[in-house]
Amino acid sequence: MSSADDLEAILPEDLESSMAASRIDVKVYKRRWWILFLFAGMGFMQCAVWNTWGPITSSVKLAYSSWTDAEIALLSMWGTITMIFGLIPMTALLHLKGIRVALLLTAVFMALGTGIRCLTTDEKAFTILAHVGAILNGMAGIVIGAAPSLVSSRWFPPNERTTATGIGCTFNQLGNAGGFFFGPWLVHLPGNHSKPDNTTSDTDVEDLRRAIYDYMWITAGICVALLLGVIAYFPDKPCKPPSVTSSHREQLPLKEQVVKLLRNKSLLLLVLPYSITLGVNVAWSSVLDINLAPFDISQCLMQLAVMLEVQIQSTSVPGKQKDF
Repeated sequence: MSSADDLEAILPEDLESSMAASRIDVKVYKRRWWILFLFAGMGFMQCAVWNTWGPITSSVKLAYSSWTDAEIALLSMWGTITMIFGLIPMTALLHLKGIRVALLLTAVFMALGTGIRCLTTDEKAFTILAHVGAILNGMAGIVIGAAPSLVSSRWFPPNERTTATGIGCTFNQLGNAGGFFFGPWLVHLPGNHSKPDNTTSDTDVEDLRRAIYDYMWITAGICVALLLGVIAYFPDKPCKPPSVTSSHREQLPLKEQVVKLLRNKSLLLLVLPYSITLGVNVAWSSVLDINLAPFDISQCLMQLAVMLEVQIQSTSVPGKQKDF
């Protein structure tokens, strides 16, 4: 046996791994910020579109007389319902086909979900299209919620990953606030609705429908622009990894990974409180206008309250923290 064979036989596995890792060519690309910009923008718009109807409940009920509180609540619930039924196929797609394919499909869902709402202002047809759009946007939210850490680990060096992950997650939540801000700003209640008789003329109804229609076009335009951005450049991973830990490693099959996660009690203890607190908060905020209606709180006052909440929450956005 040669001396090389002797060395290979006695070389510890961890030392072999270290030597192999030292030969990996790493590089940090400036384009990582474009990737993060696109992903954060998609996260913002997905949540903003999900929170379209709650903040303008009073206006939309005047514009479309058949709409009730239950109708608006259902439009928000589609985000949760699609999460239940679409979680497995969408996460499997992310695992098997990679970030580019999953994000491309997500961007298509968002563009279609917002685009079909621009087809008509007829009450019956618009109601159906609004529900279809909510379902498509809900499907898009699955990958948006699952991929922040994956994007940061693929494109960012270890000292930037906490910040990148925080930006990806935070912008999705800021989209919720964006719905409260932009909705009442673009879709106003008619001025005469503040009178005691609450009369609404046909002209007021048409103006409200036109304002809602313009709102739909604005959201659709932004989502289409994001889709074009993903098509233009959003690869699955960079040519060279940003660090040794980002280099490709053999992964377990998806089924084995799921089983391993379900058996991890520590993970389940983390997921449970997160799910309960986030679920209650999101479900309540999506129908905030309905919940506060008995207290005579207007859309404008809610807009100001959300701006204050965003200002408070902005202090918790990850900054220059130590990354591990």
